[in-house]
Amino acid sequence: MPDVSEFDELISTSKSQTASLLKEFEQFVYSNFDNFDLDKDGYLSKEELEAAIFEKNRTVKEVSILNFFLIRLKEIAASYDEGDPDSDSDCISKMDIQAYFSKLQ
Repeated sequence: MPDVSEFDELISTSKSQTASLLKEFEQFVYSNFDNFDLDKDGYLSKEELEAAIFEKNRTVKEVSILNFFLIRLKEIAASYDEGDPDSDSDCISKMDIQAYFSKLQ
């Protein structure tokens, strides 16, 4: 039976790996944001994320990351208030991405 210190170490390792993975997700989408933003309006829509998923030569890992964003689109969009009453809650901005991931840390 593992002792408490082994359990604590396992939890710590798991948290570190999760934080690293989330940072990778954030960096991938943030660094590719302008390429994914097909209409250049400063937001990523569901349609733009779907188009990015189906681009040729997309790796399984990249598709997984994009699906993460697609599934959580509304949640991420609600993370930051741009102060624009006309902003679409079905789209995400770079500020939404930053705010969402800062809340997860």
